[in-house]
Amino acid sequence: MDTLREAVNETMTLEVTPDKMLAVVSFKPSLGDGKQLGIDEIKKQIHDKGIVYGLDENVLNDIESNRQMEFKYIIARGMVPQKGDDAKSLFHFDVENFNKVQPKENEDGTVDFKSLNIVHNVNKGQVLYEKVPATEGIEGMNVFGEVVRAVKGKDIRLPRGKNVDLLEDGKTLVAGISGRLCYDKHNIYIAPLLVIEKDVDSSTGNVEFVGSILINGSVKNGFKVKATGNIEIHGSVEAAHLEAEGDISVWYGIQGIDKGTVKTNGNLVAKFIQNAKVEATGNVVAEAIMHSQVAASNVYVEKGKGLIVGGQIIASHYITATTMGSSMATQTDLQIGIPPHVMNEFKQIEKKYFTLSEELSKIGQSVNFLTTKQARGELPPDKLELLRKLLITRQQTQSTHRELSSRYKELSESIQDATGGQIKVKNILHSGVKVTMGSLVKYIFEDVTYCTVKRSGADIVIGGY
Repeated sequence: MDTLREAVNETMTLEVTPDKMLAVVSFKPSLGDGKQLGIDEIKKQIHDKGIVYGLDENVLNDIESNRQMEFKYIIARGMVPQKGDDAKSLFHFDVENFNKVQPKENEDGTVDFKSLNIVHNVNKGQVLYEKVPATEGIEGMNVFGEVVRAVKGKDIRLPRGKNVDLLEDGKTLVAGISGRLCYDKHNIYIAPLLVIEKDVDSSTGNVEFVGSILINGSVKNGFKVKATGNIEIHGSVEAAHLEAEGDISVWYGIQGIDKGTVKTNGNLVAKFIQNAKVEATGNVVAEAIMHSQVAASNVYVEKGKGLIVGGQIIASHYITATTMGSSMATQTDLQIGIPPHVMNEFKQIEKKYFTLSEELSKIGQSVNFLTTKQARGELPPDKLELLRKLLITRQQTQSTHRELSSRYKELSESIQDATGGQIKVKNILHSGVKVTMGSLVKYIFEDVTYCTVKRSGADIVIGGY
């Protein structure tokens, strides 16, 4: 007896993962005379369920040609969103080695232990830091064609400290002032004042700073301190080198040992100056100046001992002191009425002028010798080329010599005509002092007390204080 079998059509089950990023289908076989699903019907059912993105045509083709029952086919995959990149810091200085003491390496491979790079100078407007912004990421899409938002990269704070400006782009930090770059691993800031709590020596190396410097110690032998602002030293200065665009103050004294130099475009105030070379655009104030070369607008040595002895003092207007020279008739050269910068330029021009004069003389001798040879037809080709080069060199040198000659004459006349300025001595002007005012020179052969020295016409006269 034949058993009647019920006809059951093939069925398809479609499942979607909770995140809607995968669509999976499986099939149950037909029974009896049941119908199998065609590929068009399969696609229709998929579409009717809303699956529109990420369909895998290869899988659908496999289902059409050779599908397995009860097997789960991944027929669609969504596009996973890509997280944005986190923001990054781009420092324009060496963060890793920022606070390390690093001696400067010379070209020959040796190390300069006086240049330790402990001060990081920056100029106003200099770029210090850039933030590479976090990105938005790339959006994804699920199998239903719905946008899946990306997670934006993590942002970071700007390490902006005092005296640091943020540019309009919102990501670039620049120095708001010129000064010392500082970084404490959290913030970047600029210090307008560099404070050194100890001596300037082998532990600090030479110090150069865009700003002012305060040294709570001394400056030791052979070291350099340079500032675009002021320099204040609470100790003493040995045979060191100081240079400042502003004022220099030394609480104790300067003991130059005939090697120390001080140069300032401002004023210099020191307890004493001994065996040192000083150049100041402004005034020099001290309690004693001994055996030193000092050039300034005015030199005031009135407090304390008020002593000027030995060396050379050059001032534009006034030199005042309690005592000048010594009872031992120590040679002391006082020169007044000529601005220090004029005298310095005059010395430089004078040296160049006479050097070029000698060169021109030697070139002229060579040209005359070769020209005579040429006139006799005795000049070989290589010497003819030498003559040509010498004539060009002479022409260039003569042009420079004329310019120097003009300036040299101008400065000479200025020095010769210097009439202003005074020397005032509150106590004793000792014999052995030489006074120069313009082209006039006066030697002091006997002690004079309470006096003023000045130029009167064609003479240097000594009057009352």
